Amino acid sequence: MQDIRIGQNIAVLRKNSRITQEQLAQALHISAQAVSKWECGICLPDTLTVPQIAEYFHVSIDFLYYGKVETMHNSETEAVNREKTHYANRLLYKYFKED
Repeated sequence: MQDIRIGQNIAVLRKNSRITQEQLAQALHISAQAVSKWECGICLPDTLTVPQIAEYFHVSIDFLYYGKVETMHNSETEAVNREKTHYANRLLYKYFKED
């Protein structure tokens, strides 16, 4: 299993963007202390904030957690896409069947 380095990665992204912890906190509607705690490794951002951070820095959630983009071989990607499509179709079927 890979090491989760989200706090370190947020710090690097923030510094590369030349913004302060306070500026990032304001953009995310949280406290600067929360950003500081993430970057120091005291705690992690909550699950609702992680996508907001990724969107703010224009990176993937995987990049936030691991600092690199994991790629799968095409056959694996196709299998994952098929499974996601199958799952989505089942959800849609259940939704419309209940109406």
